[in-house]
Amino acid sequence: MTERPFFDKWVGKTIQLPADVSDSTSSWILESVIGDKNNQLSAYKYHEDEILQESLSGAYGTFFCHNKHKPRDNAVMKVIMQVPYTGSEYAIHAERERQASKELCTIGYLEIEPLETLTKNNCPSAPRVRQHWATEQGNDETLPGGFLHYLLIEKLESLQLSRDLFWTLDRDERDQIRVAFKDAFECELIKAGALPSQLDARYLMWDKIASKIMISGFGFLGSRPTKPGDRWKDGEWVGWGLARCPYDYDWAMDKQEPPDMRRWTL
Repeated sequence: MTERPFFDKWVGKTIQLPADVSDSTSSWILESVIGDKNNQLSAYKYHEDEILQESLSGAYGTFFCHNKHKPRDNAVMKVIMQVPYTGSEYAIHAERERQASKELCTIGYLEIEPLETLTKNNCPSAPRVRQHWATEQGNDETLPGGFLHYLLIEKLESLQLSRDLFWTLDRDERDQIRVAFKDAFECELIKAGALPSQLDARYLMWDKIASKIMISGFGFLGSRPTKPGDRWKDGEWVGWGLARCPYDYDWAMDKQEPPDMRRWTL
């Protein structure tokens, strides 16, 4: 993973999505960057590495955005874009175009597939995909002919949690959040067919009135389809920062269910 930003100049840009079966053509203004990540390969890895040789590099930007003609219509936009290997950004057009692929890289697939699966299966505990536009980059873009995907996603409006915020809440509300999270994870995500990759309370949205948790954090590093053996483990609370346990306890390896929580802080 490299630290170089690829989307630092995208704020204020307007993305025009084509008409689909559920909507007319729409234009979306990117307001602010939520995430800017990439897996750009070095020249050595692209040319010489036995495993990664000629693998695809991608950049993955996430933005808050709003509809240009309906300013109160807010959403999240994910941009999945192929990028050239390090150092070839300034190569001649033909060299950059030679790297182009219309096929998504693996990480790009993991950015899109879990959310589309959950939307298709009407999961009520994850953000809904509103539109997905797969296209390719033009001659004046980063990698001419390379893949370019725009994913318009429902913006969740509830309270965004964090580990620090969670632990400022009283015990009763923390208990409510843990129960709601377990219900969302066990009864909705697993049944709908995808599990998130980002185990962190900041990817949880809490609606106290409805006693409901919404879960984001899908994509980039390990979101995956569910398997027949997938089930809820109380240790997930530890992984997401909703419970504390001693440093010598490995919740992911604990086979006991329910686990011994006598040394946990809840």
